[in-house]
Amino acid sequence: MPRFPVFLPSRVWLKNCSMPFTGQKFHQKARMVFRPDLGGKVMTKKATVCEPTADLVRAACREFDEENSDVEEALGELLRQCPANNDLRHVLCKVVVLNRLYWTQIFAVMDVALHIKRNVTGIDLAFAAGSPEIVDTIAKFAIRGKVHNFFSFATKYSSWHNPQKYPIYDSRVDNYLWRLQKEKLLQKEKPLFDFRHEALWQYPQFLEVVTAFRDAYGLNDFTFKEIDKFIWLHGEKPATADT
Repeated sequence: MPRFPVFLPSRVWLKNCSMPFTGQKFHQKARMVFRPDLGGKVMTKKATVCEPTADLVRAACREFDEENSDVEEALGELLRQCPANNDLRHVLCKVVVLNRLYWTQIFAVMDVALHIKRNVTGIDLAFAAGSPEIVDTIAKFAIRGKVHNFFSFATKYSSWHNPQKYPIYDSRVDNYLWRLQKEKLLQKEKPLFDFRHEALWQYPQFLEVVTAFRDAYGLNDFTFKEIDKFIWLHGEKPATADT
């Protein structure tokens, strides 16, 4: 789904750390920090990661869809009109639109489109089969002698071609999954799913992590796209406030 600034959740909402529709607050945990301006050590409360439930995922999907339905429908129509990657004009349109709406900051859009077009046979077959390895193939290639890794863009491009098979990666997803695991460990709880941080940066391993996350929290009735909507709303690091 689009990562365009106009669709960001309210900064007031993020500061208050309240859940959409439910009014539920993020759990709080106290910690000591050094604040010279307040005369030394003070106790603060740090908002922690919201663990998903089926109700919270459904609420996040409703909120996201209400705010972004026109953009989602426009992207869906573009992919229906241009499903394959054998026409450079169609590939370029998809690259430009996804790059702009998802804010992936790719400037060499023509180079990316040409790279996808050159690998069209493998890419279209992989999308149909849901092969995770194709994401890294799209992401990594050389432009004027320098190898680039457009990983976040590649996950989004793949997801829009087969949303049932390809969860999206971006900084919010990374932040949410990694903080969720770390906080479990800090609270001396066994994480429901366990992974190394760098596993999020190789797509086959990333797919395993997101699948394990979905299984661990009993969210198997939800698609990767629906789970992504939840993480999009809850993935930004909550603000820390003094008590």
